[in-house]
Amino acid sequence: MNTCADSPDALYSIKRLNRGFKVLYLVAIILPPLAVLLCGKPFQAIFSLILLVLGLLIFIGTLGLANGITFVIWIGCIAHGMFTVSGRNQAARDRALGEAVRGDK
Repeated sequence: MNTCADSPDALYSIKRLNRGFKVLYLVAIILPPLAVLLCGKPFQAIFSLILLVLGLLIFIGTLGLANGITFVIWIGCIAHGMFTVSGRNQAARDRALGEAVRGDK
Protein backbone atom coordinates (compact mmCIF):
# COMPACT_ATOMS: atom_id res chain seq x y z
CA MET A 1 0.00 0.00 0.00
CA ASN A 2 1.51 3.26 -1.14
CA THR A 3 0.57 6.34 0.88
CA CYS A 4 1.42 9.99 0.57
CA ALA A 5 3.74 9.66 3.60
CA ASP A 6 5.95 7.32 1.55
CA SER A 7 6.35 9.84 -1.24
CA PRO A 8 9.75 11.44 -1.83
CA ASP A 9 8.31 14.92 -1.17
CA ALA A 10 7.23 13.99 2.36
CA LEU A 11 10.57 12.40 3.17
CA TYR A 12 12.46 15.38 1.74
CA SER A 13 10.48 17.84 3.85
CA ILE A 14 11.10 15.80 7.01
CA LYS A 15 14.85 15.60 6.30
CA ARG A 16 14.91 19.33 5.59
CA LEU A 17 13.30 20.02 8.98
CA ASN A 18 15.88 17.91 10.80
CA ARG A 19 18.83 19.94 9.47
CA GLY A 20 18.19 23.05 11.56
CA PHE A 21 17.71 21.20 14.82
CA LYS A 22 21.24 19.81 15.01
CA VAL A 23 22.57 23.25 15.91
CA LEU A 24 19.90 23.64 18.60
CA TYR A 25 21.13 20.47 20.29
CA LEU A 26 24.64 21.95 20.45
CA VAL A 27 23.25 25.20 21.86
CA ALA A 28 21.28 23.17 24.42
CA ILE A 29 24.54 21.69 25.69
CA ILE A 30 26.50 24.95 25.79
CA LEU A 31 23.81 27.43 26.84
CA PRO A 32 20.53 25.66 27.69
CA PRO A 33 18.34 28.75 28.33
CA LEU A 34 19.13 30.10 24.86
CA ALA A 35 18.11 26.82 23.22
CA VAL A 36 14.83 26.83 25.15
CA LEU A 37 14.22 30.44 24.11
CA LEU A 38 14.97 29.64 20.45
CA CYS A 39 12.37 26.86 20.65
CA GLY A 40 9.76 29.51 21.43
CA LYS A 41 9.34 28.85 25.16
CA PRO A 42 10.19 32.19 26.85
CA PHE A 43 8.83 31.36 30.32
CA GLN A 44 10.64 28.04 30.40
CA ALA A 45 13.79 29.85 29.24
CA ILE A 46 13.50 32.26 32.18
CA PHE A 47 13.11 29.31 34.57
CA SER A 48 16.14 27.61 33.02
CA LEU A 49 18.16 30.83 33.29
CA ILE A 50 17.20 31.17 36.97
CA LEU A 51 18.39 27.60 37.61
CA LEU A 52 21.63 28.25 35.74
CA VAL A 53 22.32 31.47 37.67
CA LEU A 54 21.47 29.70 40.93
CA GLY A 55 24.00 26.98 40.12
CA LEU A 56 26.68 29.55 39.31
CA LEU A 57 25.95 31.50 42.51
CA ILE A 58 26.25 28.31 44.57
CA PHE A 59 29.54 27.51 42.85
CA ILE A 60 30.96 31.00 43.41
CA GLY A 61 29.54 31.34 46.93
CA THR A 62 31.11 28.12 48.15
CA LEU A 63 34.40 28.79 46.34
CA GLY A 64 33.97 25.65 44.28
CA LEU A 65 33.31 23.33 47.22
CA ALA A 66 29.79 22.50 46.04
CA ASN A 67 30.80 21.13 42.63
CA GLY A 68 28.32 18.26 42.91
CA ILE A 69 25.29 20.51 43.39
CA THR A 70 26.40 22.81 40.59
CA PHE A 71 26.96 19.83 38.28
CA VAL A 72 23.50 18.42 39.03
CA ILE A 73 21.86 21.79 38.34
CA TRP A 74 23.86 22.18 35.10
CA ILE A 75 22.92 18.66 33.93
CA GLY A 76 19.28 19.43 34.79
CA CYS A 77 19.40 22.56 32.62
CA ILE A 78 21.01 20.62 29.77
CA ALA A 79 18.41 17.84 30.02
CA HIS A 80 15.60 20.39 30.03
CA GLY A 81 17.07 22.08 26.93
CA MET A 82 17.52 18.76 25.12
CA PHE A 83 13.96 17.64 25.91
CA THR A 84 12.59 20.99 24.73
CA VAL A 85 14.53 20.83 21.44
CA SER A 86 13.50 17.20 20.99
CA GLY A 87 9.84 18.07 21.58
CA ARG A 88 9.99 20.89 19.04
CA ASN A 89 11.69 18.57 16.56
CA GLN A 90 9.04 15.91 17.05
CA ALA A 91 6.22 18.43 16.68
CA ALA A 92 7.70 19.70 13.41
CA ARG A 93 8.08 16.14 12.08
CA ASP A 94 4.48 15.34 13.03
CA ARG A 95 3.25 18.52 11.34
CA ALA A 96 5.21 17.78 8.14
CA LEU A 97 3.98 14.21 8.05
CA GLY A 98 0.39 15.32 8.59
CA GLU A 99 0.66 17.83 5.75
CA ALA A 100 2.14 15.17 3.49
CA VAL A 101 -0.67 12.74 4.26
CA ARG A 102 -3.33 15.38 3.67
CA GLY A 103 -1.60 16.65 0.54
CA ASP A 104 -1.11 20.22 1.81
CA LYS A 105 1.86 22.23 0.62
